[in-house]
Amino acid sequence: MTKRIIILLIVLGLNIFIFQGCTEVKVDTEEAIVPPRNKFIPIKGTWRVEGGMMPTKDKQVFRNSLVGKQAAFDENIALLGSELCENPEYKIRSVRSKDYFLYTYHISHKMLGSMESIIEIVSVTAKGQHFYDFIVIDDQQLIVHKDDAFFYLKYVRPDVDERAADRFNKKVAGNDPQIPAIESNLLRSGVLLGLRFPSHGNASSFHEQEWEGEEMNYRTVWIAAKNRQIFSIEEIKNLLVPRKSGFWIVESNRNNRNDYSQDYFIVSPLETGTERTKKTSMLLHQQKKEQRETESREETRIFSANLFKRIRFIGNDYAAIEYHQSQENNGNTKNYFQLMPIDNMNNGQGINISDIAGAEGREILLNSAQGYLSNRNGKELDRMEEQVREDYFTLERRNGHWLMKGRLYYTDHEERPYVDYSINMIPPDKIVNYDELHVSWNKIKEKVPEAIDAFVSPNKDMAVIVTENFIHIYGLIKGELGEKPLEKIKLLEGEDVVMAEWATGNYVERWKNFIKESLPPKLH
Repeated sequence: MTKRIIILLIVLGLNIFIFQGCTEVKVDTEEAIVPPRNKFIPIKGTWRVEGGMMPTKDKQVFRNSLVGKQAAFDENIALLGSELCENPEYKIRSVRSKDYFLYTYHISHKMLGSMESIIEIVSVTAKGQHFYDFIVIDDQQLIVHKDDAFFYLKYVRPDVDERAADRFNKKVAGNDPQIPAIESNLLRSGVLLGLRFPSHGNASSFHEQEWEGEEMNYRTVWIAAKNRQIFSIEEIKNLLVPRKSGFWIVESNRNNRNDYSQDYFIVSPLETGTERTKKTSMLLHQQKKEQRETESREETRIFSANLFKRIRFIGNDYAAIEYHQSQENNGNTKNYFQLMPIDNMNNGQGINISDIAGAEGREILLNSAQGYLSNRNGKELDRMEEQVREDYFTLERRNGHWLMKGRLYYTDHEERPYVDYSINMIPPDKIVNYDELHVSWNKIKEKVPEAIDAFVSPNKDMAVIVTENFIHIYGLIKGELGEKPLEKIKLLEGEDVVMAEWATGNYVERWKNFIKESLPPKLH
């Protein structure tokens, strides 16, 4: 073994024990997660819906079935009228009231009455799925946005109404028209599949080794089933990402300037909008215009080379992005990975693995790289860069699961400029919150021999099997696939899955309604 090989392995070994160079991830210090069993719940107690208003109506006060109903919050339940979720979590953030209502709902905060310049927003979630955001006006009044309207809630008592709690705990909600029945024989599952495809066709797939910067487009397919029967399929342009704060749209664009091209992403929250006034539409248009200008200015500063981007994975909070950087004047190219926060996908500074998996994650990455290098021959090791970067990693699909992968570079470009290696860890929950298959890969291949990927509902009632040309949807009973697919959806040429986000129970209907009301369906 040459002196260079020994030095390389020593450097790797030292890196495992010495924690250095972590990128600090900016977090909002005004936010706090309140654990489900924490005694402090900012809106705990019983509230009553006193009234509501819809900004898009001529008459601001209107009648609605929610008015007069109760809302209740504690460690076990969150209830709004007839909607209820178990074991809720409460996330608090402070915002400027003027900016919050302008950029989230595209209205002036003055339309809703008097409030402080700084207000608190309490986001209620359950099992990673968003319930509602409650706007705290003071200790006696809340506002909640639902079905394009704002509802005013008045404080009633510090604890949850025993009747509502009893009905929930004893699961006799079916006898009360105000609370949805909990039926063990009713299975509802829905999935948002995010898909990436080349703008002009004939692009390399995600599982192929080399990508040369082909421009990418994205779409989302919504599939929903009730009792193992498909009842809703919709197609949406761009990526529709469900997050704790609601639904967001992620769009990819390519700028051409100074003989170079660069990709950038536009990320924005989405609200239902069956009826928008001209003023609201103008505010939304202005917001998008300003955002595009900001993104463009950021990219203009580094337009000294081509910089192409494609999403390999996207979840609730993070996106794994692959970059292809090239300079035509000298022929140099570089492909690299980064994990980016969805809130800041264009900042160019990737997250270190230690930022989302701690020191243990960093150690696993370095051990995985060292394990790969130990099986290489001396000639190949001589060509390897000595540094192993902990921000160069990504996610990829294999046999129905998300796996983590890192990248090492050669000092020369004799054959290929880099090699990829497997990182021997399951993606942390911060990145992937659900990734269970519930049926063996062998059974999937027996049923669909050409299968290259598969996803299964948390309810274990629906399987989505992906081949090169189709999405096959199957019913699933006790781990066994149905005889025939319930539906087949044609894939575009070179199309790959980059997102799978599931809804179950009452959330299926909520997601379906949101998609129908707020987005123009169909890509073409």
